Amino acid sequence: MSSPVPKTIGRYQIVDWLAVGGMAELFKATLMGDHGFEKQVAIKKILPHLAQDRSFIEMFIDEARITAQLDHRNIVAVFELGTDADTPYIAMQYVDGLDVLALLRECARAQIRLPSDLAALIARDVLEALDYAHNAIDVQGRALSIVHRDISPGNV
Repeated sequence: MSSPVPKTIGRYQIVDWLAVGGMAELFKATLMGDHGFEKQVAIKKILPHLAQDRSFIEMFIDEARITAQLDHRNIVAVFELGTDADTPYIAMQYVDGLDVLALLRECARAQIRLPSDLAALIARDVLEALDYAHNAIDVQGRALSIVHRDISPGNV
C-alpha cells in the first residue's frame, strides 16, 4: 500500500483498501444517502506521485468518460468521476469475489488445474466484453475506438 488508508474519498466512506497497481489504488467504499440508502462501490484513485502528471490525469479522466458510456454485464459500471484533495478518482461498481489471478493462485496452492469448462466460460465472458467495447459507439453514433491495453488475470 502506498499511503495510509483515507477515511473518505469524495462523498464515499472508505471500508477497506483492496489493491494497488502501477497507476492507482483501489478501495472498497460505501455511499450513504437519505432514508438508510447505502451503495457499495469501488473507488479507483490516482497514486499520489502521479497526481501532478497532467498527461496521466488526462488519460485517467478519458478512461472514466469512455468507460461510463459502456453498459455490458461483463464490464464494471462507472458511476462517477470526481476529485478529492485535487486528485481525480473514479467511483465504480464493486464486484465481490476473486479475480482470475487470485483464482489461478488458489488452483496452484491446491495443486489443481483450472477446470477447462470454467476457463472456457471466463474466456467467453472476456471476449464478449472486449467485442462489445471494441464496437461501442457514443450517443451520436460515432465509434468510440476502444482498445483495452491492460487485459490481465488481475483485471478479470
